[in-house]
Amino acid sequence: MRPPTKPIIAFLIPLIVLSGLQLILAATQGTTMNAINVLTTIAGVGVMVLLLAALSSLWPWPLSDRIIALFLLYYFVLTVPSLIEYYFFSEGTLDFVIKHLGIGLVNAGLAAALIAWIFRPETESSRFGSALSDWLRQRKVISWLWRLIAAMLAYLLLYLVVGGIAFQFTGPYYTDPAYGLELTIPEGGLALIAKIQPVRTVIFLIGLSGLLVGLGGNTRRVGLWAGAALFILGGLSPLLAGAYHWPAALRIYHVIEVFFQNVPAGYIFARLLAPAPWDAS
Repeated sequence: MRPPTKPIIAFLIPLIVLSGLQLILAATQGTTMNAINVLTTIAGVGVMVLLLAALSSLWPWPLSDRIIALFLLYYFVLTVPSLIEYYFFSEGTLDFVIKHLGIGLVNAGLAAALIAWIFRPETESSRFGSALSDWLRQRKVISWLWRLIAAMLAYLLLYLVVGGIAFQFTGPYYTDPAYGLELTIPEGGLALIAKIQPVRTVIFLIGLSGLLVGLGGNTRRVGLWAGAALFILGGLSPLLAGAYHWPAALRIYHVIEVFFQNVPAGYIFARLLAPAPWDAS
């Protein structure tokens, strides 16, 4: 069976399937499926499908490789970091996190397989594994270490600065129980954040690995794609197609926060870590 050739049909198939699954899952968890929730879900899934479809069409790899790369991007940018944040900044339990890690695993696998099958590159001229291996061998261990530390520090700084500004607007939703959102300020404050965010940085980089090695050597271009991926998958999509019980204002505040946090972070990650043939340091 061959995938559809008309772009609108190709886009609508994963949009309908993945939006439908998200709405069913939300309904089983007690979410009221009103028109606003349905529309925001379609919008959130739609921007995610557009991003993954574009990358699948650009990566010059066979189907199995593109499924793996899309799975890593979805699971380790959209699912895992969000659940880490949820666990520490809400009253969510470890059982909830484990359950949704499993659900996210299935969702990521389905989305990756469906999108990779439908959206194919013009030619399949290389392999993900080979590109990844060449990338890891490109630099010496000391170079990888300082670049990784710089990426961690950059993300931590962005998180603190942008998050601190955003907290002027989002703070009441975390500190006032009258909102009933089960959001909390974790004990440990800055010390805890300084431990969590470097871990999230490494998780982001695992997710971005296919994007970093599969788009050529222009690190500025790769940086823009990485920033877009971190913003869409790490904030915009899950805030639209989820967080249904949050007030609209809080969702808007967090979308703006994640934009100014993740777009620069993605660009910095690419400039530090993306393959660069002239850099063998």
